[in-house]
Amino acid sequence: MNDDDSKTVKWTRKIPLTTNTYVLKQLFIVLIIAMVPLFLLLVILDPDMLFEIIQIVGLVFGIMVVLAVISLILLQVTTRGGIEATFTLNGKSMLYEAGKNSKSLNRFTAAGAILAGSPSALGGSLINISRETESMKWREVHKVTAYDSQKTIVAGRKNMISPMGLFCTDENYEEVINFVETHIPSNVILIRK
Repeated sequence: MNDDDSKTVKWTRKIPLTTNTYVLKQLFIVLIIAMVPLFLLLVILDPDMLFEIIQIVGLVFGIMVVLAVISLILLQVTTRGGIEATFTLNGKSMLYEAGKNSKSLNRFTAAGAILAGSPSALGGSLINISRETESMKWREVHKVTAYDSQKTIVAGRKNMISPMGLFCTDENYEEVINFVETHIPSNVILIRK
């Protein structure tokens, strides 16, 4: 690990929501996780109706996927190419900061949730607002995967919660890869896919 604090790499990029496989994979994982408790609850309530339960959960999952894809497309269009973010790497950590349009969207959805009287939507908006700036110290990094075709680097924490995605440009991808490789702990290997 290199502790040189003098060099900083900083860039701004719109995160593509509909074309980045990492974003789509994370969305799919969230939807599957949401379906597991529903499936288990229905099986516990009536184990004799397993076939019908599979149909119900499959239908609900399908509806959620369609709604999520429509939401991503609407976000992609309204933000004119994706949500803007600024990424900063230095000798101690990596930092993500949401762009102006993302921050505005978070506050707009929070206000809409309040007006609609929806505590769950408000909670989701508040979580998004709280995560508008995130950082990860290099010593916290447990796993790093680089998706070359997407120009995306994902760093996982030792506690496996809140991985950090670095969405690079075509121009700075290799520079960022090299910076990450020189700053991650010596026992962590960057995997390229």
